Amino acid sequence: MVLAMGAGSINGAAAESLVEPNYDGDSPKIVTPWIVKYDRAARQADMDYIRGMRPHHAGALPMSRAYLSSPDKSSARLQALAKGIIHNQSFEIMMLDTVSYHIQDIDFGEDGQGWYQVATKDIAMHRRFIRLPMPAIHPLFGADEHVSAADVRFAKAMIVHHEGALMMAQHYLDNPDVNNGYLERMNLDVLRDQAQEIALMWNIVENYDGNHCDIKITPDMIEGMDDMMGMMDFSQVNCTKKPCCCDGHKNMGAHKKAGMKKKDCCCRSGAKHAHKKGAKEQCPVDMGTEKPKAHKTHHHKKHHHKM
Repeated sequence: MVLAMGAGSINGAAAESLVEPNYDGDSPKIVTPWIVKYDRAARQADMDYIRGMRPHHAGALPMSRAYLSSPDKSSARLQALAKGIIHNQSFEIMMLDTVSYHIQDIDFGEDGQGWYQVATKDIAMHRRFIRLPMPAIHPLFGADEHVSAADVRFAKAMIVHHEGALMMAQHYLDNPDVNNGYLERMNLDVLRDQAQEIALMWNIVENYDGNHCDIKITPDMIEGMDDMMGMMDFSQVNCTKKPCCCDGHKNMGAHKKAGMKKKDCCCRSGAKHAHKKGAKEQCPVDMGTEKPKAHKTHHHKKHHHKM
């Protein structure tokens, strides 16, 4: 499926969802209950997650609509991504609402646990839903793509927004009380998809002809994250992290263009010695001249569910 073409870009292949695969064109399937052994602690973990992720997902919708309505937008890939965010995350909000409907009024009784329906599976098949795929991370065949300041502003704000989703998804998967395989699979989708979308948005930012560091992001530009805004790091999108000039300051040529000097390098404060010892951790991202570190995800324990 092609969502949009232009500026030498084309959509990448859509990754199959682990929790709700796309409608396959056959007769819609009947939805099936997702049943697990459930207790109060597991429900609390699910409700806490939904109370955070639902408004977060909802916040991405007006951000995307505002960008798409801007007369200054330019990047075809970013416009395709914004349309995909609206389409796909609206469906994911419905998924979260369905889980909430099933679990919020469970009466655990004296035992405090039992086998309960915590989700409804095959909603995508039943509703003939097909996700819009993410655009290609790089312009097709290296073709030029005009990127405007409005593109950079939206991309940077959505990068921070997506990073919040990654934090919540990983926190949920790491929670020992979690026993809802449906939400676990959904969060694995979130970790994969939004990390890839972050890489796409950074590629668009890096194609900006001007100095993207001049375009700053403030908390009021990001919706749906009021409760966790204090935990978000704006230093990368606002170019306030010290650059990495380790290994003989081989990167100083790029840093000089940004007005940096050797004394400003992160490795001047000890990171250089860590590299000598073979540490895997890398220096922070520099003034917009290096690609950001890829988000790391951790394997989590598998839970059995009864269908």
